[in-house]
Amino acid sequence: MRVLIADTDLDHNRHLTQVLETWGQVVRAAGGADEAIEQLTTFAPDLVLTTFPIVSIATVPVIMMTALGSDERAAQAVDEAGGFWFLEKPAATEILRVLLDRAAQHGRLQAENSRFRSMMGSQNLPIKIGMSIDEAERVLLEATLSDLRNNKTHAARALGISAKTLHQKLRQYRQQDAPQASSVEHRRNAGA
Repeated sequence: MRVLIADTDLDHNRHLTQVLETWGQVVRAAGGADEAIEQLTTFAPDLVLTTFPIVSIATVPVIMMTALGSDERAAQAVDEAGGFWFLEKPAATEILRVLLDRAAQHGRLQAENSRFRSMMGSQNLPIKIGMSIDEAERVLLEATLSDLRNNKTHAARALGISAKTLHQKLRQYRQQDAPQASSVEHRRNAGA
């Protein structure tokens, strides 16, 4: 994972850089907001650890490192900065490692959702005004399965539902289609 550390405390930057590099992360450090913003485009991090708000990083998980005295003030700072989580400085390495793993997973899911949304945006789905929500849901579900080569696990994740819900929906669609199929077969046999 590519991690940007943005902190005006250069000793803290060096310490965190050493820790993260021993964990196999690729790390860059920035000592100020201008340098951090530049690193966002040139380094393209997967995660930002910062002590100050950085604008225009909505697509990258941000962990705010704060020396604020209360959780309430720290949570407010994270919310205002659009952060993912916060840590109190100095960061406990065990907690930092867990947060890095979660942020990496969060980042992968965001990237997958972005790819899915852009893929779906370029498709011409047969969803019409006046169509019921159930009908539109079925069209979207079936198109997602088709695009993901019928991989139900990936389709469920892309749709933001559990695999169990996806299987229930598919079973429901088969049950709905069964009477129609038998009715067509009955008419075919009656005409023969």
